Amino acid sequence: MVRRDIYISMEETIDNRMWGRLEELASETYGEAGVKLVEDIFINKVPIPEYLQMFNNEQSVDSVDLSDEGNQERVFRLYLAKTGMDEDEIEDQLAYARDNDRLEAYANKYKGKLVEKLETERAQLAQEAEARVAELRKKEEEREESYAKALEESITAGEIEGYPINNNDAEELFSFVLDKPHILPNGQRISDFEYRLATMRQEDPKKFLAVARLVQKDLDLTPIKKKAVSEETNTIFKGLKTKTKTSGKSTKKQEDLFAKYFK
Repeated sequence: MVRRDIYISMEETIDNRMWGRLEELASETYGEAGVKLVEDIFINKVPIPEYLQMFNNEQSVDSVDLSDEGNQERVFRLYLAKTGMDEDEIEDQLAYARDNDRLEAYANKYKGKLVEKLETERAQLAQEAEARVAELRKKEEEREESYAKALEESITAGEIEGYPINNNDAEELFSFVLDKPHILPNGQRISDFEYRLATMRQEDPKKFLAVARLVQKDLDLTPIKKKAVSEETNTIFKGLKTKTKTSGKSTKKQEDLFAKYFK
């Protein structure tokens, strides 16, 4: 479907330009870690608050000044907590380090390992998000294939659920439900179909509820057909009654005329 391909090509061109600039800014600020951050947020769709907190924690630990004893203790405690030690065990280890004047040495040793652990946790979060995105993408591709198959069958039949359809109609319908030119405030893209439904819900609730009712009844158009037939029947019946009345008057005149001559 040519128009859909053109749309996708234009969208990708715009996205690539924006992506390139975003990567450039992230790299200038955070280096390679910044590029990974952008990928995880915009491509892998990680939970942003949790992810950014992890990223900030890494940056804080990586840049911490270990000449300060308070920072030494923070790094010491956090690393041991990440290894699974409870508070009592950590206190014992901390007391031992202080008593042997080893706190700064341990802090310097643990700092790199702590950063690695934090990076691993963030990477795990990103991998889980990436897997979810991949699953959603797979479902979307399967849905697109099912739409294409259904439309091909409908073109051959000349109708879709009783609604006439040809090749041009099918192409327009395919784009209507799949292309996503509209962007919501949260960055989510939606199709013309989804946008029309949302707009209808706000601006034309009666029509929106009529569509909802049709979906609720599994596209059963029987009541609509019956109503149309009933209205047509009523129109015909009224016409017949009118003709009958007119015909009755004519017959009465003929009877009067006959009685005049044949008494």
